[in-house]
Amino acid sequence: SFMPMLITKNAVYVLCFDMTNLSSEGQVQAASLNAMCQWLDNLTLLAPSSKIALVGTHRDGLQAADIEAVHGHLKSEFKAHPSRKQWLWNEDLCFFALDNRLSGNSPSEPVVVALRAAIDQAVREGDYVNREVLTAWLVWYDDLRSKDDTRRYVKLEEVKGNVPEADLMLDVFHEFGLLLHFNDERLRDFAVLDPEWLVAAFSAVIRDFDKHKLPGDKLAERFEDVAWEGFKQKATLSNCLLKYLWPDKPDGKQRFGFTPSEREYCLSLLSKFHLISEMKDASQGYLVPALLRRNVKYSQQENEYTAFIFFNPESATNLLPVGAELFVEEDHALQGCLVPLGLFPRLLCTLYAKPKNARYKPNVGKDGAEFWLETKYLRVEQQPRSRAIEVFVKDASVLDEVYSAVEEVVSVSMPTLKGRWALMMRYRDDVLVPWDMISKAVKDKRQLLCADGEEYVDLVSWALPEAGCPQPKSAAAGMDKFKAGTPDPELGNIRMILQFSTFLGAILTAAGVPPTAHGDVAMNLLAEHKYFANGCQKLLDLLDKMELVPHDFKERVRAYNKAFH
Repeated sequence: SFMPMLITKNAVYVLCFDMTNLSSEGQVQAASLNAMCQWLDNLTLLAPSSKIALVGTHRDGLQAADIEAVHGHLKSEFKAHPSRKQWLWNEDLCFFALDNRLSGNSPSEPVVVALRAAIDQAVREGDYVNREVLTAWLVWYDDLRSKDDTRRYVKLEEVKGNVPEADLMLDVFHEFGLLLHFNDERLRDFAVLDPEWLVAAFSAVIRDFDKHKLPGDKLAERFEDVAWEGFKQKATLSNCLLKYLWPDKPDGKQRFGFTPSEREYCLSLLSKFHLISEMKDASQGYLVPALLRRNVKYSQQENEYTAFIFFNPESATNLLPVGAELFVEEDHALQGCLVPLGLFPRLLCTLYAKPKNARYKPNVGKDGAEFWLETKYLRVEQQPRSRAIEVFVKDASVLDEVYSAVEEVVSVSMPTLKGRWALMMRYRDDVLVPWDMISKAVKDKRQLLCADGEEYVDLVSWALPEAGCPQPKSAAAGMDKFKAGTPDPELGNIRMILQFSTFLGAILTAAGVPPTAHGDVAMNLLAEHKYFANGCQKLLDLLDKMELVPHDFKERVRAYNKAFH
């Protein structure tokens, strides 16, 4: 759950796997491939510009033919996976096959040498390595680590006493992965030098209690039995347990001791990154969604709208409608989509913190949750190995709360996902429509007309009947006008927008732009002005350089621009 905090785009990741498992058949092989897929999914989403070295172990138990078979399995299983472009190759193999008996004691072992060379070259080619920084910053860092490499962190006040540009330097070093520093009011006083300290602190809270026992567990169970049982069974972390999870002094498996200020820092960090959420009564402590173990039994709700949260490794434009269409096929939206590890508990944490109806307690479990935000019902679910998060609401306006919650999680905990996710409503079986288009139309107090077969529907009225958006005097007459082409200022503008979008798609195709890139190009051209003025001018400038343009196209663009005004 806290893994995304430690992943940076400025790195080379080594993903190890046991080749004997991939050489097996059945469940063992499937489990191994599934585990690899999970890591590749998340590295693709959270560090898309990083490099990945696949390293197979236990070569000593395999023949040359077995290694070729492993290579074939990996190529076949991940042939369409977006991480393929991040892989480091070992000549003709897509992975590095290590002999466990030799790699540790034989520095000249050929595969180890090849792996080191590949990692070294990947790092040298990284933009971050060639970025220039002040020599004084590097001198300060080297001096700090040479004096005492056991320090867990350094305080901001100490840094400012040595480096005038302390805040900027710490931000740059955080980006490089040399330390962890978060420019937040509650966190900025600490620059963490030892990530293992944070891992130890977080894994004392978020863990499998049956597999990972700590010395403080017995004391907590003895002196705070009710709170300890609530923590294990209901994922509620009481303040009285912190001194056992983060003890004053190291003890056995708990390598670190914690001062009161360090406990406060760790607690604030868990809260900032949506790993814990303060309960309604602060004295009760915190909810830790990642520890939830029970499945939720949902209440029966009728007349629900269904929506989906999609995450695409490439770009959210791959999820959006093409041309004049507002609808998206569900199968198309799901292609290539992944749910990042740790995102669902963070979403539950963020929704849990929103104002709720006092009459209904949130119903939260590991696979989903029910909330009543004020008077509005909301349910979110994530099924195992699902490629999207499902959302169910009775009032579609509550999707604005869901949208803002995902935005908050992405911006704080997983910033590389910005622009790579979308919230889509299901219009009918297997047909979706982007929620942000409906929401924007509501805010602008306008209709959102879309062709549904031979009929035209207003998606705003469909999703939010009480939104109060302006309607034609007669809905039926309005639709007839739209289809018949009868002059009408408002409907005429809508028709022009649709025609312009279709025409733009045709021009981009003629210019050799792949259909999958139309969304990106159109956004760059059209997004700068509410009524496309800047976009139209940019398009006119672009068309001057293009040959495959119909004779009257520029005049039509100018007409569209005038109509939009």
